[in-house]
Amino acid sequence: MHPIEHLRYLAEAGDASPQWLVPEAAEALAGLADDRSALVMGARKLLEHVPLCGPLWWLCAHALGAGDPRRRLYELIDEFDDDPTPLQVSLALADLSAESYPVEASMLAPCGAIVEGRVVTDGPSTVIAALGTVVPDPVFRAATERRGSAEGRVVPLEVFDRVIRPTGVVDVAVAARRPDMPVVPELLPRW
Repeated sequence: MHPIEHLRYLAEAGDASPQWLVPEAAEALAGLADDRSALVMGARKLLEHVPLCGPLWWLCAHALGAGDPRRRLYELIDEFDDDPTPLQVSLALADLSAESYPVEASMLAPCGAIVEGRVVTDGPSTVIAALGTVVPDPVFRAATERRGSAEGRVVPLEVFDRVIRPTGVVDVAVAARRPDMPVVPELLPRW
């Protein structure tokens, strides 16, 4: 399948799991790696259709910032596949109270989190932010402006006491200040 057709297919499967979407997107973008303008355009178009997937922004940002995007995309697939967050979640669940109801974020930044599921607001609350999920504020704002009718809702970070990251349980404010990616202006809308 041609890389552009592959990206078009992925864009139409917008609500797919990041565990499937990110490696597939890496494969498609790797097919465009020899042409920087095609790589940028492909990444932008994909993010326009799937704006709320933090790991997809992570993948695109790191690929565009690399000297050898193709090689970097394959390294990113390995990093993503080896994400220790599920192990950290299982370790943390033993220590969390039943009232903390961990929810998974598709994106988390200092200005908020995009989550699905019930969020406890009257007691301890935990959010799971896997690899690639913590983004800089400009990325978060661009994603939420593009989301249209996409699933997920924006929740202020103040409702969470802690976040489970690939490194373990950390304070949510600390985690939000350490994004998993740089800001890549080419991926942001031109206002």
